[in-house]
Amino acid sequence: MRRRVRLPTPRRKPYPSMTLPMTAQEQHAEQTTAAIMARIAKAPTRAGKVSALLDALDWCRSIPVDAKGAQPGRLTRQRRIFNATAVGQFFHAVGRSDLADDFHAEASILSDLDRGIDHDTLKKAPRKGGHAPHSSVVWRARAYAAAAADALHRAGLPMKVVKRMIDGHPHLRPLLDKKRRASEHALGDAVEAWREQFNSGSVDNFEATNTYNNCRRIADDYSVSDELKRHADRLLLRALMRAAEIERDSS
Repeated sequence: MRRRVRLPTPRRKPYPSMTLPMTAQEQHAEQTTAAIMARIAKAPTRAGKVSALLDALDWCRSIPVDAKGAQPGRLTRQRRIFNATAVGQFFHAVGRSDLADDFHAEASILSDLDRGIDHDTLKKAPRKGGHAPHSSVVWRARAYAAAAADALHRAGLPMKVVKRMIDGHPHLRPLLDKKRRASEHALGDAVEAWREQFNSGSVDNFEATNTYNNCRRIADDYSVSDELKRHADRLLLRALMRAAEIERDSS
């Protein structure tokens, strides 16, 4: 069991509450971030630095990203900025300044986006015709849904039953193409199609393909139907969580 590193206790209401004006929230977040970064640096052992990093990331995950009045997507970006900064500080603390510089650069690029500054590294690559591809965030969520359907099918359920079960999760609709969201049975049909695409290797998204394949490798360890169904439930929960994030950030 890893040793927990105590995080600083703020004197005023924490940043995650989203009750302070935006400038005050950001100022408080910077103060808390600085204190956490210092704890990573001062931990006397590598295990202590790992523990401090994990505590920092846990703290970041506790920040609600659906706060009323927040700019769409901004708090999600701030989470990413904090994560990259914390990981960069960890690598700096263990003597890998080369890796630290990369993560700090990523944090700076995301931070600049909040200021309206674009970077060449984030500009869209030119494309020739066809529909614009969905983001990796969408495809990773689709991978979880497709892997859940695959696990249920392995558990012995006919695919038509699996599709009906998927149709019972309307909160997955943000993963569909916009034109298909009004269709009653679009979810089940879509998840079946995604599963076939992943199984045939035709999904042109490295991150999502890795996610799907990893979920299937985990399913390989289960031989009992109930184990596969529980695995499918966990994957559907991940897909639902990401669908909610996609809907919130695109609103």
